[in-house]
Amino acid sequence: MSEKEKRIKKRREYFIKAAREIIDKHGVKALNVRKVAELAGYAPATIYNYFGSMNGLLNAVIDSYAAEIMEWLQEKLSLDLPAARKIKALYIEFARFFLEKPDLFKIIFMNESLEVIDDANFIPNFKEIQKLRIGLFQKLSSEYGYKSETVVRLEEIITSVLFGMLYTHYYGISNDTKEKLLAKLKMNIEHLIPEARA
Repeated sequence: MSEKEKRIKKRREYFIKAAREIIDKHGVKALNVRKVAELAGYAPATIYNYFGSMNGLLNAVIDSYAAEIMEWLQEKLSLDLPAARKIKALYIEFARFFLEKPDLFKIIFMNESLEVIDDANFIPNFKEIQKLRIGLFQKLSSEYGYKSETVVRLEEIITSVLFGMLYTHYYGISNDTKEKLLAKLKMNIEHLIPEARA
């Protein structure tokens, strides 16, 4: 990487950090070019030089959260545990992360408060998380003798349960507390994968 590329990367990181600070403290609705630029220590026009638009900046911010989530999950799952227990931990920790960051869940998965995003094709970079998840489910075959079609179905069901619970929580359909939601998710996973009980 050239010195120029390093400088560009570093300046982009200043803006991403500033935008995340605003989102974490005040929510996505408080995000605007002037505030981000002021916090980063640059002129507002500089954001357009590095990201093309506020949309580009927000996409980069979402990707930075995805990288953080992946790092956090890998740390949580670095213990030497059987696949079934790691799957349970992965889903519980993913839910816990987004229950602590409701604005982030709404930005990424509910398309809420995204007036600044005009790219309907934007998908956050969660590919590494998906690979980790699929890899864990595939280990159910080797560790417990699950059939491959059963593993695929289990992954689809548990992922749907996770997002269904988070959506009903954030749309106000469910009155469950965060703790109750996590307990229900745990029970559902243990029901579907008895080996996850521990």
